[in-house]
Amino acid sequence: MRANKALRRVAILSLAGTLLSACSTEVSIPTATTHGVAGHRFSISFLKRPKVLIVVHGTVALGQYGTSVDKRWAWSGGGVYVFVDDLARSVPSRLVNPLLRRFLPNTHGGKIVTRFGFPAVTESVPCSSPAGTCAGTIGSLVVLDGSTLYDVFVHNSNPSVTSAVIDSFRLAS
Repeated sequence: MRANKALRRVAILSLAGTLLSACSTEVSIPTATTHGVAGHRFSISFLKRPKVLIVVHGTVALGQYGTSVDKRWAWSGGGVYVFVDDLARSVPSRLVNPLLRRFLPNTHGGKIVTRFGFPAVTESVPCSSPAGTCAGTIGSLVVLDGSTLYDVFVHNSNPSVTSAVIDSFRLAS
């Protein structure tokens, strides 16, 4: 009888392990590629071949944060967007966190973190739009490297893909 109980326990544990391993699926995303201009380069796993959306030369005011945007570049590919802002001057330290949060989908949320030795904020929220809810998750990462601001925005129906793309972001030289 003890042998039967032991065999049952082994069978139950084996079945539970099989079920749990089936739940943890690995996500496959493309290899990260490098983009940007000298002094403002980054790498990320775009889900489709990225296109440069806009390059803005001129001033975009961010007066309440003690700076402005002199140039803005934007790339997009497969629900992945990266905006790179060349700021006119560094942001005063007391205004860094509010500036970072300004770029999140939920401007009062997010988690202040350090990425690559620089101040950053990250957030993942269910998708919503002015028209109502939409499928999937929105992930954001905003990194301030001196006077360069990197704003990463990902929308995907699979939260694991959203997270993996955000995690693939790196500053490049």
